[in-house]
Amino acid sequence: MNAMRWLGLAGLCLGALLASGCDGGGGGEDGGQDGMDAADGQDAADGQDAADGQDAADGQDGDDGGPLPAGECPFDFSVPRVHTMVGEMGGEMQVPDRHILCTLEHGELSAQVLMKAEPVDPITWDIPYRAWRAFLCRDGQVSELPAADSSYEARHHGWDVMQVVVDGRRYVYRWSDMCTGARPCTPMFDRVDVRDQGSGALVEGMVPATCVELGAGGKPLPLTPLSRVPATGPDPDTYLLFSMGSADGAADEQPVHTLAMSPQRFDAREATWADLALFLDDHGPDCDGTPCLDLAAAGVGGEQVGGRFQPKAGREAEPAGHLSWTAAQAYCWWRGLDLPSEAAWELAASAAGTRAYPWGAEAPDCTRAVFADCQAAGPAEGCSAAGGASADGLCDLAGNQAEWALDWYAADGYAGACDPAVCYPGKDPPCDWWLCHNPTGPDTPTGEKVLRGGAFDSPAGELRAPARGHAPPGTATARMGVRCARSSMVIGLGPEP
Repeated sequence: MNAMRWLGLAGLCLGALLASGCDGGGGGEDGGQDGMDAADGQDAADGQDAADGQDAADGQDGDDGGPLPAGECPFDFSVPRVHTMVGEMGGEMQVPDRHILCTLEHGELSAQVLMKAEPVDPITWDIPYRAWRAFLCRDGQVSELPAADSSYEARHHGWDVMQVVVDGRRYVYRWSDMCTGARPCTPMFDRVDVRDQGSGALVEGMVPATCVELGAGGKPLPLTPLSRVPATGPDPDTYLLFSMGSADGAADEQPVHTLAMSPQRFDAREATWADLALFLDDHGPDCDGTPCLDLAAAGVGGEQVGGRFQPKAGREAEPAGHLSWTAAQAYCWWRGLDLPSEAAWELAASAAGTRAYPWGAEAPDCTRAVFADCQAAGPAEGCSAAGGASADGLCDLAGNQAEWALDWYAADGYAGACDPAVCYPGKDPPCDWWLCHNPTGPDTPTGEKVLRGGAFDSPAGELRAPARGHAPPGTATARMGVRCARSSMVIGLGPEP
């Protein structure tokens, strides 16, 4: 796997920050024993009462977020409290609690955790947080964890650490938006270290987890797993070089050109009707002046009952369709993510230019994809064609639903790419290096947006990783869905697995 070094002033600046304070999660053989004793009941930050006793809404939990659909954990999804705090310069600021929902899967334990963390004294650039209340949902029953069995620490330019103790084991979640190691930085917890609560010994490291930070309304977001693309590498201070396009494909897939790409985070699956119902309930039905979804359209798998959006029975896990580009982007933004760029999407689907299809070189069949040869009437349940997973574990990159990309479509768009070997950040004289480093397509609207991956009614040729589709952004048909993503910074070092 070839890579190139990232140059530029940003790297120098961030390198200095990393040297001074971004090693909180990476020190020692296991991240410096996570740099805290918070699971022993000690307060994060300075041990003072939360926000120095200042609770917005007089300590109230906030408005109840309402009941969840049957089968979900009946947490108290409440509106985060808002605290009035005084910054270092003497000015007042309004700071909300953080509510974080996570999966907890280890051995026979299958549970969810809801952490409510509150701010403490602000510092220059950051506001530290610590645990206020934490809840565990197991077997459909919710219980509040004792204060000594939960902690939350948000560190200045370091790793945020969340910990809960369940059945004598300490589960340690970590994230950072500046440091990276074997996985890239993303502003979400995605791995758990498991420790014995008595001895502190590491039982198992880097157990996958899925976490979401709830929005201002406090309502649940989809716990959609995200996968790193590529799963490992490149080195922390490098880009991945990737050949995009196909010399044997359609004219708009040519010429094959080299790009420099950062690692990415991708939803492991397409958004489902259950996901879309959560979105519509919290975000509302309007997407930039147009309906997010036409519930009256034939084949729509969602409905509104008693003022609440819900998936139709039996279609909860089916990838959602009838989404315009605007609605798809609004859904991703609501989750704190974005639509993938066309280059990032092909990076994932082609295993960085090494595969003709997400699964390899073999021609499509019904074990690998839902397409016209198998089920032309509509999409199948997500990830049901198990043989079609990508190198990084993403399902349905080919077939089921065509997926919107961020970019405007241009048939000749590949002709203008630069060469990252000779044009890069910091080059003197300057060059248009952004055309070949994490590019996002034409700057000027072309009237159509890119669609990738083919759909349930596509012929086999449209399932190829380099194949390009396109449509006006207002188009919303049964074959148009969404998968969200996030580009990751490639800077610094963090915990190794």
